[in-house]
Amino acid sequence: MPAKPMELSEYLERIERACRPPREWSRACEMVMENVEHVLNDHYGDKGPRIKAQGSYVQSLMIRGSDLDLVLYRKGRRINSCSKNCVKRYLTTTTEAVVRSLNNLNSDVRARVKQRILHARVPIVKLVFEVRSDVIDLETSDEPTSPSSSSTTSSSCEEDDEDRLVKSVKPQTVEVDMSYGDELRGECDEVIHSLISGGGELCRKFVTLVKLWGRISGATDSFNNCLSTFALILLAIYHFQSVYRMEKRRRNGGNRSIDIAYLLSSFFRWVAFGFHCDIVEVDVEEHRMYSRAPSTYCPMFIRVPRDSFANAARCLSNSQWRNRVLPAFRAAAGSCRGARWTELFGDRVTKLIPFTAEKAAESSDDSSDVESVEEIAVVNEKKRKMAKWREECTTLSLASSESSGSGVEEIELSDDNEEVLEMRVPVSAAEERANNKRGKKRPFEQTEGERKNRKKFRMEGGKMSSKKRARQNQRQKRQQKQRSL
Repeated sequence: MPAKPMELSEYLERIERACRPPREWSRACEMVMENVEHVLNDHYGDKGPRIKAQGSYVQSLMIRGSDLDLVLYRKGRRINSCSKNCVKRYLTTTTEAVVRSLNNLNSDVRARVKQRILHARVPIVKLVFEVRSDVIDLETSDEPTSPSSSSTTSSSCEEDDEDRLVKSVKPQTVEVDMSYGDELRGECDEVIHSLISGGGELCRKFVTLVKLWGRISGATDSFNNCLSTFALILLAIYHFQSVYRMEKRRRNGGNRSIDIAYLLSSFFRWVAFGFHCDIVEVDVEEHRMYSRAPSTYCPMFIRVPRDSFANAARCLSNSQWRNRVLPAFRAAAGSCRGARWTELFGDRVTKLIPFTAEKAAESSDDSSDVESVEEIAVVNEKKRKMAKWREECTTLSLASSESSGSGVEEIELSDDNEEVLEMRVPVSAAEERANNKRGKKRPFEQTEGERKNRKKFRMEGGKMSSKKRARQNQRQKRQQKQRSL
């Protein structure tokens, strides 16, 4: 990194370009897929298994260190029709056949098994492919060459030739996660690719930087019950759609460009302080939010595209959300607000121009509460329902039809934030003395937030405990056996 201070926009552009994988690696991934497809076709025939890519390769969000996700599938066969042991056995035998065939028949692409994770919810076999650099043809890659490359000097050409000779010694390494599925696997990645393509190059750069931040900060450590990378990408796309629509309304349909620094700052502040993830469901494909009941096990629900019942954030736990993921978002929001942008990517060397950084931070504070209109409507609707419920249920009677004259008092719910429930059950003097000896208290008070610590009182017509019911069943069976004898 240069010692000279640079502008914030230039710094973010350099970070985004630096995290892209090289063109040789992308071409090596294509060669790996071609060779594996050729081996499967020769080994199993036309009716055998096929492969398809999924994940960041299809989403066009690959960064350095990413792996290639491949899915084995058979045409016309569903994954639900196979047992898990059958999937494990089929995946293991197929990958071993592919590795053995590549090592025996092809000298340009070598393969080996790195790890087998068969106990996971989706069994995976990790493979490592090594592609010789001299067989990689960069001219056939999809990326166009820059026009300035044709006007390089002879000295630069000699340096490039030397670099190619050095690179040809070391092969390109591609790590592959092979799994077994059906033809529908990877459709959600195609939806994400279409959404990012609709947002343009700005959307792709913004989501790539968010993904890079998640890896550096540890917020996407899904192995330890943190947020998954897939869920973070969906959140970033939803935020970009919200910002784009709000800016378009504000400028009366004008197509003025949005700054990446503004997108990053507003995204971190929205998730850290304005995202009501406990009572809303996020649907990125339709760009809507739906109300949901708070869950003890699911602090966030993000619908998977093309599968509205699946949750992209299912691996996130409540403890990790409170203690690790949410503090990471708040720390990132504080770094953006304090013009400490280099802390987002763990960079302690680069220095930014103070005026540019402060100006970008102030511009993000003007309208940085990018809480979408749908989310505000969902939260207001839930508050309206709670207020209506309080008005209708201001007085509730605990007296049943059988004991209507037993002198049971009514429950009164106050309109304050703390709703106190008071219940008094008439007991005899003997029962009162017995309860006092056992340490039980007659008055019963409980707030709304302490429902989990509710004490159980013995009342007429109450539920029988499981132990008492078990003893009663054993007593009845014993009596029936004695009668039969």
